[in-house]
Amino acid sequence: MLRAQFGPSSRTDPGNRLKIVDQMRLVEIPGGERFAAPIQWTADGRAPHGPLEPPYPAVRFRRHTHFATEQLDEAARAQPVEHVIRPALPEKKWALCDRYSASSVAFQAGGRTLARKDIDWLKGFATDHVEPDLWVLLDLSAEDAFRRMEGRDLDRFEREARDFHERVRAGYLALAKEEPQRWLVLDARQAAPELRAQLIGEMQTRGWWP
Repeated sequence: MLRAQFGPSSRTDPGNRLKIVDQMRLVEIPGGERFAAPIQWTADGRAPHGPLEPPYPAVRFRRHTHFATEQLDEAARAQPVEHVIRPALPEKKWALCDRYSASSVAFQAGGRTLARKDIDWLKGFATDHVEPDLWVLLDLSAEDAFRRMEGRDLDRFEREARDFHERVRAGYLALAKEEPQRWLVLDARQAAPELRAQLIGEMQTRGWWP
């Protein structure tokens, strides 16, 4: 979660909650932007209408290399950071992201076991080191996650084996342990209203919510 300072008046105004929603920018990262979405489709190997096929004869590889997909993910992240998130901050607007650069560390360094230093450099380059004030992690065991995914059309990460998901979870929890003041870890087994109440409580503690 990236945010700009609102100032005291926005917190005391009775209509502040509506103002916060009006001043919020929601973005899915990577992707979430007109130019970035096709990059993400390339990394995923499919678009909303089905598998991607090149319009010309192409060498057929068994699958993308992990490092190649990570670079595509970072390219897809760079676009919304530059065109959605960065312009929102000087205007005192919130940027609420579904995933951000920590996902690269958890999935690529944790799940794929790529070198952490390489992932850190790539994500820093892609985001120009724009970092959130708060990461919110909905923590769930791999067993519970697989149960929730039953019957769904799975993406390239969701199709991975259980040990991959366990490494990803461990990667996220390790990041939260590195900077506990910037992470809120919630037990995702709870119902949505309970999770929402805990999130709002944290934001109130930080002076971000009336």
